[in-house]
Amino acid sequence: MVQRWTVEDLNPDFLFEVTYNRDIETSARFSWPIPNMLNADGEPLVLHPCIAPKTEKDGSIFIDPSTGRKDYRFYFKNHKDNTAQGVKIDGTGCILFMSPSESKSKKIKEIIRSLGANIEGCSPQSIEDALEQIYLATGIGDRWNETKKTLGAKYDAFEDVEDQYFGRFLYKDEISSAVYLGGEGLFDGPAESDQLFHGGTFIIFPGKTIEDTRNIIAKYVPERKKETSGGAKHVAYDVFLTTRRLPDGTPIVPGLLKRQDEPNRRYYKPTASAGFSDYSPEIEAVERQWIAKIQGVFELYGYPRIKTKAVEELHVLRLEEGDRKPSQIFAIQKSFSGAASGNGTKEELYGLRYDHTVPLARYMAENSGSPAIILPFKTARIGPVWRNQEITRGQYREFIQADIDVVGDGYVPIEYDAEFPRIMCDVANELGIGSIELGISNRKITKGFFSSLGFDDELTEKIIRVIEKRDILGWQGIQAQLYSLFKTDKVLATRCLDFAMIKSSTSSFADEVLRLAKPNKLLEDGIEELMLVMDRLQDIQTGTVQADMSVVRDMNYYTGTVYEGRCKDSPTYPPIIVGGRYDNLVGHFMKESRPGVGASFEVTRAIDLMRDSKRLPLMSGTRTKALIVYNSNAYAMHAEMIAHNLRATGSSIEIAYGAGSLEDKLHYARAKNIPNVAIITDVGQLEVINMADMARRLVLSNDWVPK
Repeated sequence: MVQRWTVEDLNPDFLFEVTYNRDIETSARFSWPIPNMLNADGEPLVLHPCIAPKTEKDGSIFIDPSTGRKDYRFYFKNHKDNTAQGVKIDGTGCILFMSPSESKSKKIKEIIRSLGANIEGCSPQSIEDALEQIYLATGIGDRWNETKKTLGAKYDAFEDVEDQYFGRFLYKDEISSAVYLGGEGLFDGPAESDQLFHGGTFIIFPGKTIEDTRNIIAKYVPERKKETSGGAKHVAYDVFLTTRRLPDGTPIVPGLLKRQDEPNRRYYKPTASAGFSDYSPEIEAVERQWIAKIQGVFELYGYPRIKTKAVEELHVLRLEEGDRKPSQIFAIQKSFSGAASGNGTKEELYGLRYDHTVPLARYMAENSGSPAIILPFKTARIGPVWRNQEITRGQYREFIQADIDVVGDGYVPIEYDAEFPRIMCDVANELGIGSIELGISNRKITKGFFSSLGFDDELTEKIIRVIEKRDILGWQGIQAQLYSLFKTDKVLATRCLDFAMIKSSTSSFADEVLRLAKPNKLLEDGIEELMLVMDRLQDIQTGTVQADMSVVRDMNYYTGTVYEGRCKDSPTYPPIIVGGRYDNLVGHFMKESRPGVGASFEVTRAIDLMRDSKRLPLMSGTRTKALIVYNSNAYAMHAEMIAHNLRATGSSIEIAYGAGSLEDKLHYARAKNIPNVAIITDVGQLEVINMADMARRLVLSNDWVPK
């Protein structure tokens, strides 16, 4: 049976120490230095399928911090364990061949030189051809990559080495520890891919004593395997026996060694993953009911729900995200391998959606011209999104959003900007969240105001980012950050603060804004739009909707009206309603203009807000109406029949299998809030216990339906 092993699966009790074999005919390695194949800019001189840059774990291109450049490698195959090896092509890399005899060493040199691939210069194709011929002529399938620096640290040059690096090298004398594994399997060590072995193998920890290795195994972290593995690597059975000796110099006899045949499985105490959470059946029931109610409200206004993919192309997500640093996107790959594919291209990368807007844009572009897209396109999406963001109160890395959008063909009436706050107020009422305050502003007012003060776009965005932190910093904190931003000019800082603090349930906000700024067209357009929206919402309960200049929404795609809704009982908690107007939803997908308006209800944030304030009405985590119990195993089939008939009536039924203690089964029903326990006393006859008052009564199984 093929088993997958990692360092943590190794049992320290099977460790033994070895040293290197100094026999040149069995344990040497032939070194072939690879010349520089990069130009002055650090890019390959020629393109070749085997040349690709080294990548990070997430699939992104690795940048060498010492040079600021990509680390290009020539990738070749190790026939011994089927792994990819990547040798540096900056003039410092070497390809090593395992255990060449004197005759094989001469043959390797002949092949390399016959193809023009000498140590002064060679092409990628000549390397590929030479590797294939060397394998066919010598049978050496175990190849490795080193750098000249590590080669000198690990090996001693032998007498046939030319030009310092071209030829055979011997291992330096060094104590290491090893484990002997039986059978066949895959070893997930620090190599770029799993190393396959058959008929037994050895895992070696170079330069580590048994005590050192015990500590490595105990502290190994799979997610950081290269840093915590201690350099552990798989060495093929036959290769190990020829290249290693016991510390006293005697050959290794496998029959005298203890062999580990099964992984030493460890059990870990799970730790919470920041920003991700599990829900109990009771809270999950609330979430499920909330989503159904939210969808019901959306549909009342004509916004049907569609389902979009959780995964989008990574480069599209990054385009839509803009210049945010660091990126909040969770990137994923189609496979675990970070190596280049055979044609020299990397596997296509994907990312998890960070909101429901990008998937909607892609959905509309993909279905453009389809009967499914009727403009204006009104739709709802409800489901999880993922953001790799800082964890603070009410801010998570996985959470559920309920979105609605209307997207038009070049134009969306301003009345929609007023409809969305109305819908979200209905959602809050339907869920019983309590009083909310929905702040509304307009990005044109925000940008027009700061433009009137002579600020450029860069400074405006900095101020917006400061103001948006008001629920975290408070107004005093905002004032301090604005003073810091403007340094000695406290007059400007105070004017920005006064603007952000403007709030009104009537159109009086306009006079307050114009008192602080010189009018300009952008500012006046924004004021006119916001006044119209506020007029349309005058019938909503006073104090629920406010014109609020602190609502700035640090999202670049908003171009007009913006919303933020908070629970009045928790005004400093992050908003549970957000949204606004944007000029062009599909700008990265198609040339046609598709403006729209959208709003999002933060389901996860609202549930946690209610839970934190002890106002979440928990529901039973089970829909079970009755627990069927029997005292004799002879009634097991009869219990199945009764349960089948009751389920056909729409009742959720559980069976307490096994003729165990009645008290234990009653305890189970009580713990799960199951209202009825039905004990089979005879074929066709039940004794039903009402768990509320423990009253008992006899019924016929064919006549009884639990309530």
